[in-house]
Amino acid sequence: MKRLVLILSCVTLVIAFISCSMKGPAQASIKAGEEALNTIKAEAMNYIPEQYRAVEKVLNDAKAAMEKGDYKTAIENAKMLPTKTQELAVAIEARKAELPGIWAEMAKSLPKLVADTKSAVAKAKGLNKNVKDQANAGVKEMED
Repeated sequence: MKRLVLILSCVTLVIAFISCSMKGPAQASIKAGEEALNTIKAEAMNYIPEQYRAVEKVLNDAKAAMEKGDYKTAIENAKMLPTKTQELAVAIEARKAELPGIWAEMAKSLPKLVADTKSAVAKAKGLNKNVKDQANAGVKEMED
């Protein structure tokens, strides 16, 4: 019986030691992942906010696991952060590269939009003079 108590005590100490020994690496992994993610946060929120939030959730999951003492899960989640951060950086650059094309397409359609608006304002009937004047001023502003 004494031997069983001694063995259980040793196992408990080993488990406690292992848990404590994983805490440091978990904290370091989370910190490194968070720092990497913070370097691209501003651009990611401007260009690809949904993708950024998904990666931020991985970070938050790692932090939550850490708080619960689940260091193994915290490390597993945190280990994904550098790769996911790099993927975000690539996605940001891809989005930046496609924006000029999107703007060019929008710019092509702008003259037609202005003409259609001008025509609609000219055809409008029964409008209060002030409303029509405001609409005409808006169209003039669009043309400039």
